[in-house]
Amino acid sequence: MYGRWRGGELERLLDAGHAALQALFTRQVEAAGWRARVEVTFSQYGQRGSIDILAFHAATRTLLVVEIKTFISDVHGLLRPIDVKVRLARDIAR
Repeated sequence: MYGRWRGGELERLLDAGHAALQALFTRQVEAAGWRARVEVTFSQYGQRGSIDILAFHAATRTLLVVEIKTFISDVHGLLRPIDVKVRLARDIAR
């Protein structure tokens, strides 16, 4: 399938879905006692990117890395970027 839209409307539509899902999940983890930050950018050891939601649960000292996707076209294409984010999460959180 190939989707096309005039101008930037498709990108704005996809971004709106991403933002809504990100806001919903952030509210849920915060209600469960987590401290959450959204769109956390990083540049560590030559790796750059952003984490959609980075959350910390103080009582259990647990760090959560969340990647928000409204559509997945290639699961394997997600694995490497997620691996980088998880591997660097502790340093990024500091």
